[in-house]
Amino acid sequence: MLKLGQFKKMAVMASRSRDGELMKWVLQLLGFQVVRGSSSKGGAGALKGLLDTVLKTDAHASLAVDGPRGPIYEVKPGILALAQKTGKPIVPTVGAAQWRFVFKRAWNQCYLPMPFSKCTVIYGEPIEIPLQATEKDLEVLREQLRIALIELKGKAEGTFNRTFLPALRMESVNGA
Repeated sequence: MLKLGQFKKMAVMASRSRDGELMKWVLQLLGFQVVRGSSSKGGAGALKGLLDTVLKTDAHASLAVDGPRGPIYEVKPGILALAQKTGKPIVPTVGAAQWRFVFKRAWNQCYLPMPFSKCTVIYGEPIEIPLQATEKDLEVLREQLRIALIELKGKAEGTFNRTFLPALRMESVNGA
């Protein structure tokens, strides 16, 4: 059961859109520290704001890794830069809801869990981003994160007997 104010050590990025304003209100009610922006509207400032918040408060950060415009399930480099600069690992996290309202026109298949719906949240193994990582290292880690998120999402949806099958493209991680 969620409690008001329980997420004081978590900083979250929310878009500057009207939807983001509603999300900000709910997240702040739950106790999250909210930084506004996205890669298309104030992205650099939002990422810097998230970085500053994490470094000043020792909070953890949370953001959608595929950005405000997608493509869906493609990890953008901002999460890697944030982890590298804060020294905090990336913990892949996914969720699923048994009953949900899917926003059909949303590019990312965003949904709202229905009241009293059972929900599942699954955490993956932490991924460390070394300070000295090369561009090639970062690309491998980005793909590792993408695959981990897709696999975890499959498990989360599986708890409600739903399948989840986006393309994995494992060759870039396996070197094939």
